[in-house]
Amino acid sequence: LFSEGKYDEALTKYSKAQVELPESADIYYNIGDAQYGKGDYEKASALFQKAGESEDISLNAGAGYNLGNTFFRGEKYQEAAAAYKAALKLNPDDKDAKFNFELARLRLKKQEEQKEQQQEQKDQKKDKEEQEQEDKQDQKQKQERKEKEDKKQKEKVEMINQANAIVYSTEKSIKDYGDKISADDKANIEKELNNLKERSEEHTSELQSHSF
Repeated sequence: LFSEGKYDEALTKYSKAQVELPESADIYYNIGDAQYGKGDYEKASALFQKAGESEDISLNAGAGYNLGNTFFRGEKYQEAAAAYKAALKLNPDDKDAKFNFELARLRLKKQEEQKEQQQEQKDQKKDKEEQEQEDKQDQKQKQERKEKEDKKQKEKVEMINQANAIVYSTEKSIKDYGDKISADDKANIEKELNNLKERSEEHTSELQSHSF
């Protein structure tokens, strides 16, 4: 049945036999073969490991070889290489085990190189994303500083305009009502106006130095 690919029927037959011989390593081995044929490599590997506990060296070697095949199918190349190596210790003349052992080692090397490459690409992507985030943060901070400076400059312009308006209005009032204002009051007002003009000129100079 197994050789004909009738794995389910073979499993039924082996399961009945296992009822009578529950500790038979041969039956574990045969059920493992059937599960392997069905593509259930996880179950097959567990059964081959159980079969490998036998005192029969030849059976153990075969179980180890098949265990390597189940790991190989699952792309677990490190485990596969270890299983083939163990099988070769029991049967050093097994050419298939030798070939598969070397193949598993080559696949393992390639797999590790691919993992390293993937990790490198992942790291590069992470570095790029972090740099982009830093650039965005820097741009945001520059924009905030510019907006703050623009606001400050706008406030200065408004203050200068208000000061100029006060100076103009006060000077006009002095001119219009000069005779009605005492000399002392006029002197004090003109002194304050001069101070206000100086501060206004200072702010105007600062604005010019910041202009582009």
